[in-house]
Amino acid sequence: MRYWRGSSNAGGGAVGVASRAARLMDTLAQDVTYALRGLRRSPGLTATILFAFTFGLGVNAALFAAVDRVLFQAPPGVVAPEEVHRLVHFEHGAHGLVYPGDMFSPRDRLALIDAGQGRIAIEGYDTETDQRIGDGDERGTISYATPGFFQLVGVRSFRGRFFTDDENHYGNPTNVAVLNHAYWRRAFGGDPSVLGRTIRIDSTLFTIVGIAQPGFDGLDLDAVDVWAPLASKPPGMEGPWWNGSFEIMSLVARIRHDIDVTQATALLNDRLRREWTNAVANDSTLRLTMAPLLQARGPLGLGRGNERVLALMTRLVGVALGVLVIATSNVASLQLMRALRRRREIAVRVALGVSRGRLIVQLVIETLLLAILGGLGALFIAAWTGGALRRLLLSDVHWTTTVIDARVVGLTVALAILAGVIAGVAPASVALRADIMTALKAGSAETGRPRSPLRIGLLVLQTTLCMVMLAAAGAFIRSLQHAADFALGFDADRLITFQLIRTSEADVRDALARISALPGVASVTRADVDPRNPGELASLYFPTRDSTPTLLSPSFGYADTAYARTIGLQVLSGRWFTAADGPTAPLVAVIDEGMAKQYWRDADPVGQCFSRRSPNNPCVRIVGVAQRIRWDLGATPPLRYYLPATQVPASRSLPTNPNPPCCTMITVRTVTRATPAALPSIRSVLSAYHTSAEFPPTPRLVTERLAPQMRPWRIAGALFLLFGLLALSAASAGIYGLVGYEVTQRTHEFGVRITLGATSRAILALVLGSSARIVAIGVIAGAGAALWSGRVLSALLFETSPYDPAVLAVTAASLSLAAFCASLVPAWRATRVDPAISLRAD
Repeated sequence: MRYWRGSSNAGGGAVGVASRAARLMDTLAQDVTYALRGLRRSPGLTATILFAFTFGLGVNAALFAAVDRVLFQAPPGVVAPEEVHRLVHFEHGAHGLVYPGDMFSPRDRLALIDAGQGRIAIEGYDTETDQRIGDGDERGTISYATPGFFQLVGVRSFRGRFFTDDENHYGNPTNVAVLNHAYWRRAFGGDPSVLGRTIRIDSTLFTIVGIAQPGFDGLDLDAVDVWAPLASKPPGMEGPWWNGSFEIMSLVARIRHDIDVTQATALLNDRLRREWTNAVANDSTLRLTMAPLLQARGPLGLGRGNERVLALMTRLVGVALGVLVIATSNVASLQLMRALRRRREIAVRVALGVSRGRLIVQLVIETLLLAILGGLGALFIAAWTGGALRRLLLSDVHWTTTVIDARVVGLTVALAILAGVIAGVAPASVALRADIMTALKAGSAETGRPRSPLRIGLLVLQTTLCMVMLAAAGAFIRSLQHAADFALGFDADRLITFQLIRTSEADVRDALARISALPGVASVTRADVDPRNPGELASLYFPTRDSTPTLLSPSFGYADTAYARTIGLQVLSGRWFTAADGPTAPLVAVIDEGMAKQYWRDADPVGQCFSRRSPNNPCVRIVGVAQRIRWDLGATPPLRYYLPATQVPASRSLPTNPNPPCCTMITVRTVTRATPAALPSIRSVLSAYHTSAEFPPTPRLVTERLAPQMRPWRIAGALFLLFGLLALSAASAGIYGLVGYEVTQRTHEFGVRITLGATSRAILALVLGSSARIVAIGVIAGAGAALWSGRVLSALLFETSPYDPAVLAVTAASLSLAAFCASLVPAWRATRVDPAISLRAD
C-alpha cells in the first residue's frame, strides 16, 4: 500500500483527480438541470425574480459606468499611472479661502525641469473644449501638449507618429495633429490613408501625422479628440502667451522609482517659490504639491461649480447599493416563500437519500442562475442609460463614447454572484431546518400557519430602506423649492447678460442705444461688476478703526447710474449714483448691507468714509447701502461695494477708455420675464459690431446661468424619488406576497372562524393587522435610519433640514398607504373563503 501511494505512478493520481473533476462537473450539470426544471415550473415567479435582479444590478452598473471615471479610475492607457502625478499649487485668496490651481507657464515648466535634475520628467498640456473641428459645425475637444507628453504617459502610436521638438517652436509652430483613435474611427471611418491629410481646427489647418493607441482619451475627464503641439495654441486676449509668464497649461510629472515623492515635491516646491517671488510676498503659505493622477476627486478637475455634484455621486453609490439590497431581499423573500411551499418535496428528497448539502447547493444554484442572467440584462441597461446618466450628472464634460468596459462588466458579474448567493441562502435555510416526518404527514394541502421570521425580517429591511430613500427624495425636493424661491438680491428672472470684448467705446454706446430701443427691453446697464465673481480687492483704511488687508477686504466694481435699477438691486438707505457723481466730484461709494454690518454694526454708515490702497489716498464717501447680492447658493456671499464708472482712475482701463483691452459686462432688463425668444434680436444687433472673433458676445438668460446650481438638487430629488418609488413597489409586492401566502396557509383557520360567526370585517382586520405590524416596524426603523443618514445628506441640502418632520410624516403615510393597498386584495380574498370547501380540504 505504501508502495502504491509513493511510486505507483503520478499518472494514477492524475487520473484520480481527472475522475473526481469529471464527477464534480457531472454533479454540477445535474444540479443546473434540476434548477432549470424548477424554474420552468414557476414562470411567473421566475420572471419576477429575474426582473428584480436585472433592475437592482442595472442601477449599480449604470451608476458605476458614470462615476468610475470620476471617482475611482485612473486615465485608461497610461502606463504605471501610480508613478504619474499632477502638479498643484495652493494659494490663500480672499477672506482666508485656500484655492487650488494647476495652471503654469512655459517658464515655470523649464524651471521645474531644471529643479528635478534629470530625475523628474515634467510635461504640460492645455485642453480646450467646444472647439470647431473640420469644415462643418462639429464641436470637439483639442489638447495642446508639449512634445514629450505621450512618452511621459507611456502611450504608443497606433499609426504614424507623435509631434517632435522641432514642431513646437513658440511663435513659429508646425501645425501637426494626432487623432484620438475613437475620433478617427468616428470621423474618418478608420481610414488608414488619413495620415498626411489636413484637418481644420477653428480657422487653422493642421496636418494629421498620427493616431494614438486605442483607449487613451487624455488625462482629464474630457475625452480629447485631437492633440496638437503646445506652440500651436492661439494667442489669447493678452496677446502671445509665450512672451510672458502666462499660466496656460497643466503640468504632470513622472518620478523615477528610486526617488521619494516627498523629496521630489520638496525640490519642486522650493524652486517654484523662488520663481513666484511676488506671489510668495503676498502669500507666504503658497506651496506646490503632487496630486494623484485620478481623474477628479474635487473641484480642481471639474471646477468649483461641480462640488455638490461630486459629493452627490458618492451618496448615489450608497443609494445604488441600497437598491441592490432591496432587490436581493425581495428575491430572497420570494425564494423563501417558494421553498416553504416545497417543504414536502424537500422532505421527500431527503427521505430518498439526497444530502442536505446537495439540496442547499441546488437551491442556491437556482437563484444564482437568475442573478447571472439578471447581470447580463443589467449590462444592457447600463449601456442604454449609463451615457445619459453621465451627461445628466456632468453635462459640461465631453465624455468618451465608451460606456461599458471591463471594469463595469467585472463589477456587475461580481455583484450578481454575491447577490445570487446571498438571496439563495434564504431558501437553503428551509432545507437545513426541514422536519421530514412533519412535512410528509402534512400531505398536499400544506395548511397551517408556519411563521417565517427571516421572510418578515427581509420585508422589514425593504420597508426601512424604502423609507430612507423616500425621505431623502422629499428633503431634496424641499431643498430645490427653497433654492428656487430664495431671494438673490436682484431680479434674476428678468435679466440677460453678455460681455463685449475688445469693442471700442463708440461701438459700445451705439450697441446699448440700439438694444434699449428693442421691443420688450426695459433698460440696459454696463459695468465691470459680475454677480458670479467676487470682483477685485483693495486694502481699506478707516479714520477711526484698523485697516483691512487686501485679501480680507470686500470686493468692488464699477457701475453706471442705471445699474441698480436695471438688475433690481434695492438701495436700503441713502441713494445710488447719479450724473452728479462725475470725474471731478468727490469720490463716493455704495456698500452692501453685509459690509455695513461688518464695519459699522448698528450705526448708519451713510456719510462715513474710507480710503483705498493707501491711507494717504482721498477718502471715499459712502452715499448708500444696497441689498446684498448672492449668486453661489452654496457659499457665503462676499462683501461688496460699488464705485461709479465715471470716477474710474486714469491709470485703469475700463469701459470709459476709448480702446478697452478687455471687456464690458452688459445687462439687459426685460419688461416681463426674460425668455429665449428675446435673444435673437439682441444677437442681431451685436452682429453689426466688430468684436473679438475668439470671444464673441453670447447673450444668455441669467436664470440659465443660475440653472447649474439647481442641477444637483434636481438630479438628487429625481433619482432618489425614482429609486424610492421602485423600492416602494418592491416592498409592496413583498407585502402582497406575504399576505397572500399567509391567507393561503390559513384557509382552514379562516373557514373555522367564519363557521363560528366571524364577520368579514373581523377577518379583514385580522389579515391587515399582520401587514400593519410589519410596516409599523419598517416605518419606525426607517425613520431612525433616515434621521441617521441626515448627517450624510445635510451638506448637500440648501436651507433645508434633513430632519424635517413634515417630510418624514408624508413618507410614512405614503408607505403605509401603499402597504394597505397591497394587503387589501389578499385580505378581501380571505373574507370570501367558503367554509365548506376549506373544512373539507382539511
